[in-house]
Amino acid sequence: MNSGAITSRYAKALLLYSSECGVGEEVYAQVEALLKVMEGVPKLKSALQASIGVSSDRRLSLVEAALNEGVNPVLSRFLKLVDDNGRTEFIDRILVAFVMAYRKENNIKVGHLVTACKADQLREKIERDLSSKTSSTVLIETQINPEIIGGFILEIEGKRVDASVAGQIKKIRKALIENNKRII
Repeated sequence: MNSGAITSRYAKALLLYSSECGVGEEVYAQVEALLKVMEGVPKLKSALQASIGVSSDRRLSLVEAALNEGVNPVLSRFLKLVDDNGRTEFIDRILVAFVMAYRKENNIKVGHLVTACKADQLREKIERDLSSKTSSTVLIETQINPEIIGGFILEIEGKRVDASVAGQIKKIRKALIENNKRII
């Protein structure tokens, strides 16, 4: 069986189970938090994926420590199921697939906003405007990059809007080079 089918089936099982138990939102929040910690702490990811040398109880205590809170019983049972079935090597991909499936099921769109300085009001306005236009929940993650000089770059659902000063300078430079090529 290929890893894509495994991750998809387990993710769908967690989505269905957490929804039936009425804790889908809480499990989603814990899975998102766990994925962020796993991204920042590669040793945690390795320990959770290890098929030997790390007990199921140890894995659960690592997850609890990573989340700084008690793990939802639904997520805890699910992690034990993954461990019992010998699928721990796929845990990160299963969790990512669960997040994507949850977002699709609950009509949540996630975008990425890059600005030259902190711009919480801009983020909130974009979230509000896009939420009303798309009839969905829009969440915008932000990043500060002073190299764009000013303006912003927004990416959501494969679309990109570059309204940055650096982007405009790049367009002008490209146009000037093209014009100079025609003269020569």
